[in-house]
Amino acid sequence: MSETWGTVSIGVSALSESDAAESLHGGWTILQILEHMVLAEVGMLRMVQAAQPVDQSLADATKESDLSSKVSSRSKPVAAPERVVPTGRFPTVAAAVEALGRARVATAAYVRETETDLDCVTVNHPFFGLISGHAMILVIAGHALRHLDQISEIKRSGPGTATRG
Repeated sequence: MSETWGTVSIGVSALSESDAAESLHGGWTILQILEHMVLAEVGMLRMVQAAQPVDQSLADATKESDLSSKVSSRSKPVAAPERVVPTGRFPTVAAAVEALGRARVATAAYVRETETDLDCVTVNHPFFGLISGHAMILVIAGHALRHLDQISEIKRSGPGTATRG
């Protein structure tokens, strides 16, 4: 979790507000991506906190590895659920990064402090169906990496080659 946050922090550090207004091919701007990341992380953590217990462990290293790969990959576009579509909540990159940092601190604290065995609870993810709480934590981390890649694509496009979103 902390490694993912460090990567996200580095990826968005030193972004100017004009950089944050860049999108690629008419997609979300970087600021919108950051807002989406905040909404998704907060929402997914709530889902883990409300997870339902099961009688036996759902631990499955192969399934979890496959899930991590799928969620972090940008090879297949995925439409965001309406509840995590950005609406302009953050006026600046700094505000979005601060909110994202708070969300990540809350996620890391929950993982570190919970007495719940996250392999013995289920979460109903909107795309992956019923998964363990542990798998959902992997989804949270992979989701951040997915969007960091998206931000990198926009940044690599350079001034004037990306479209304004």
